[in-house]
Amino acid sequence: MNTLDETIEILNNASQEELLSFLSTEDVVLKQIALLNINEINSAEEAKLIINTLINHPSEIREYCSFLINKLMNGKGKKFFQDRSFLDTFEIAIYDVNPKVCRNILDILPFWKYKNELFERVLNNCFELIEVLQEKNKDKNHRYTKNSFHLYWNLYSIGIMLSTVNYEKYSAKIIELLKLITEFSEYTLREKGAFVAKQLYSLIKTEQTLAVMQKYQNDKNFYVRNAVG
Repeated sequence: MNTLDETIEILNNASQEELLSFLSTEDVVLKQIALLNINEINSAEEAKLIINTLINHPSEIREYCSFLINKLMNGKGKKFFQDRSFLDTFEIAIYDVNPKVCRNILDILPFWKYKNELFERVLNNCFELIEVLQEKNKDKNHRYTKNSFHLYWNLYSIGIMLSTVNYEKYSAKIIELLKLITEFSEYTLREKGAFVAKQLYSLIKTEQTLAVMQKYQNDKNFYVRNAVG
């Protein structure tokens, strides 16, 4: 572990290459320095070094990493992140316990080459989570809360990504999902369902999409109704 003076000296003298090399160390402080000060990358390998800190690290590191990925994906570094091997990592990151990580990653997924494959995974995850949450004799314990949290962010991901993927292919499955979400007592889940229903109807105006949106428009909760608009 470096002292504050040593850390400042490292920061003042480190090149971009050296900052990237810090990501391979076990020193949390050096990783923080790197993630906060890397301004550009020049290869897919450098993108992988960054991606590797997005999961299985302390919350603060994951947050800094997500901010950096967001910054680079909105600039010249975008081409270096177009790697299918990042699929598992992005899938985990969108339901990180730190909501800043979730939002930073969701913000860049519409510009990611493999978003359709990720979208399909997320959609399937929703059905699996619902099945677990609907198990008989469920207690609203930590496991239930955790899965509910994951479902919330997966629903939000669908709404964010929907217009950028092959939504017609998934429309029937999304409608089925949205009907199931209306049955949950947690208004936060229904609110995210309403958000998706509104996005879907804006893209596909059919009797089916209108009917599911109207379910949310008639919800007893103000926030759910408001999410539909």
